[in-house]
Amino acid sequence: NIRPVREIIEEAVWIRDHYPLSLIYMQDDIFGYNLPWLEEFARRWREEVRVPIHAQIRLELTRNTKRLDLFREAGLTGITLAIEHGDPWMRQYVLHRPMIEDLIDEGIQKLYDREFTLRTEQIYAVTLSDIQSDLTTLEMNVRLNPTMMWTSILAPYQGTEMGDLASALGVYRGNNDDLSETFFERSVLTQVAGGKLPFEDAVISLAKDPKDNPLLRMKAHLRGDLEADVFYGDETKPLVQIQYLDRDAGERYRDQTVMLQRLSYWLSKVHQGHELAAEFLNLPSSDWTWPRLGEMTGRHLDRLGLREQREGYVHELTAQYGSDHLPGWIRENPYYFAYMPAGAELAKVFEEARFTDEFDWRILGTHTRHHLFHYGLYLTKAGPSPIVTR
Repeated sequence: NIRPVREIIEEAVWIRDHYPLSLIYMQDDIFGYNLPWLEEFARRWREEVRVPIHAQIRLELTRNTKRLDLFREAGLTGITLAIEHGDPWMRQYVLHRPMIEDLIDEGIQKLYDREFTLRTEQIYAVTLSDIQSDLTTLEMNVRLNPTMMWTSILAPYQGTEMGDLASALGVYRGNNDDLSETFFERSVLTQVAGGKLPFEDAVISLAKDPKDNPLLRMKAHLRGDLEADVFYGDETKPLVQIQYLDRDAGERYRDQTVMLQRLSYWLSKVHQGHELAAEFLNLPSSDWTWPRLGEMTGRHLDRLGLREQREGYVHELTAQYGSDHLPGWIRENPYYFAYMPAGAELAKVFEEARFTDEFDWRILGTHTRHHLFHYGLYLTKAGPSPIVTR
């Protein structure tokens, strides 16, 4: 949006001529913000480069349908955008994404109307979250049904507003040394018991206008490890008193968010997948096994009146796999692959991985993410549509 179109076109042509390309990803967070720039870009890209594009935008940019039409004209095949959370209060006051539900629903429908593939981006285990609020994020994506639901787990870097807020509320007590280099590992936060509930009404009542965020003016004074008084601004009387999750409850929540992150690529595609997630995550972590997930998914689909259909899902997956029966642990949960594009190909990848001692949920999530990139979001590989669609 800042660099001259001529420079970008020249670079893209050089790259295209020197490397085999299926797609170019424009990772500017607000690609196409400048409409005159986009008009020139769309024309020249279509005439001179002719390589499909995936781009990243904000939902607010969908308000102008001319922009979306120019995307199609240029050759965009897909869009990535961040929603961050399914709860409006959390979006507005914790994540600074004050997007109303209508903007989300209408904006994404406009993208679907133009046949873009779609990746939504969200964060689990943010400050003041709990498992119920995280499941709200999953429920929103079950409703929106994107090509890919991308999720990460918050890394509260000090020096960023998110990190400073977590530190101010006593939720993060580190100094960045305990943070992973990836966004898919266990949370380091000490969450507040009740999540947002101790703060929700107070923040709303103190907000001076829709853009004001009183939460940023709050400071927790710890009373031991598990309690704190929270003060607002320069006031000397605590606004609220909070408790933090104890060690066992905190570890339980960290376990749940890691498992939820691994499975969200799939759960967001499942009929009422948030309900299945809640049931599975409510089990003791020792019961989080691949066969147990398969059993629960079958019962879940039966409750939804899909018993006959799910038997058909397994039959079709077996046929696409190319054998008389599904091997090993794929047979223990065939529904996972039935909801995926080119699901039989993903099943073969996992069969080749040959988990021997213990099922590795991290590998499951990683392979699923890469598979969805190729067969769903970027369309760099061709394969059958998902056996199960909603």
